[in-house]
Amino acid sequence: MGDLHRHLDHLRSQAIPFAKFCQDRYDALIEALEHSNAQLVESRSTVEELEEKLDRVSKLREDYSELQATSKRTILCLEDEIDTLKRQAQNSQAQLAALTSHPDLGSPPPPALARLLFNQDQELVAARQRDQTQDQSLLEKRCQALERSEALLEAAALQLQRQISAQDRRIARLQDERDQFRTDFHEAQSERDQAVAKVASSSERLDKARVELRARGNHVDSMRANISRFEQQVADLQTARSQVDHQFVSQKRDLAALRVEHAALAAHYKDAYSRFWAVARSPNQDVALPTPASLTRPRSGSESSPTRSRKTRRLDLSSSNAPDGLPDSEGPDPEVPEPELPDLPQESEIEQEGGSPEQEGGFPEDDDADDPEMLAALAKSRSDLRRSKSSGGDQGASGTAGHPIDLGGEGSDNIPPTTCPSSLRKSIHLWIAPIPFPMTVISILVRVNRFLIFDSLPRPPP
Repeated sequence: MGDLHRHLDHLRSQAIPFAKFCQDRYDALIEALEHSNAQLVESRSTVEELEEKLDRVSKLREDYSELQATSKRTILCLEDEIDTLKRQAQNSQAQLAALTSHPDLGSPPPPALARLLFNQDQELVAARQRDQTQDQSLLEKRCQALERSEALLEAAALQLQRQISAQDRRIARLQDERDQFRTDFHEAQSERDQAVAKVASSSERLDKARVELRARGNHVDSMRANISRFEQQVADLQTARSQVDHQFVSQKRDLAALRVEHAALAAHYKDAYSRFWAVARSPNQDVALPTPASLTRPRSGSESSPTRSRKTRRLDLSSSNAPDGLPDSEGPDPEVPEPELPDLPQESEIEQEGGSPEQEGGFPEDDDADDPEMLAALAKSRSDLRRSKSSGGDQGASGTAGHPIDLGGEGSDNIPPTTCPSSLRKSIHLWIAPIPFPMTVISILVRVNRFLIFDSLPRPPP
């Protein structure tokens, strides 16, 4: 969320200077257009003044041409008058010469009159020449003034033409600049519109992103309780797992100890069974010893579960003895049958099973409670026990309750007549506890009772 806000702020910070630049460029173009419009207005007034000057120049040219024509006419008139005066003077001189030289005219005038006439004539000629020179000088001055005015007019016309051409170039340049400013203005306006659209779109995206981030934040806030609950559940599961692991390790240690005790109990049980068998086959004893087959009842195929069948083995204590469990006294002595003991489950089997006995329904079944063979063997053993106790003549041969029977053999124990030893009871308990096949409380009591029955049997004399 912070990265998105920073990115949007960065984009806005980049877009704002560009928009400001476009606005400044737009303002500069507007000012330049206003300045160019003012210059165009001023240049238009200047052009109008120049046009008026051109009109005046054309009028002056017309006046100059008229004056030039008038001066030419005046000069021609003056030249005609001068010629006329020259002809008149020549005629006057010719007449005067004719008068002075003609004999018929009488005597010549007096010299004073002649000098007077000559002086008058000279004054008249001098006046005429003076007037002619004055008129000619005036005409020359007027011609020079007209020539100077014509040169000035030509220079002014050239200057006006140059100014007009320069003004035309300036107007063209201003028009080009105006067109360029207009194009730049349109481009800047389009760029400004694009920048405004971009800013608007970026602001819309920013608003949408903020709304999405707020929704996500609300979702995260709503999920925090579930997350904390899940974390607590995970912690509880981890604690339970550690406890289960600890229990599993302790059970493995207990299982190892049970294996050792089971091996010792199996050896002890085999030894005791062989001794009991020898006692049962003694000629002076008549004890109905239960057959090994009657100790356990094999399961049927429907009762056995797949988990139990792959983990445990049933006891196979069947033998070829007589139905009453006693060997034939007349025939050859059969070998003492060795009872088969159930094996303890291995560690790999426990690990594959992956659970406690309680999870697999480890409570014993009630299939051995109503076993007829077990009940019959128990009743027969009790009746034999009562018969052996009631018979008094056989006490010397079979021993008394106070004198235990010495079974002999290595590791033999003198079992008390009335009570089962604590070590045997503990061994029985440890042997019965890990048995995986189904067994009820009655079957367990039956087994313990058998040991007690065997303990109370009359013992042969040493």
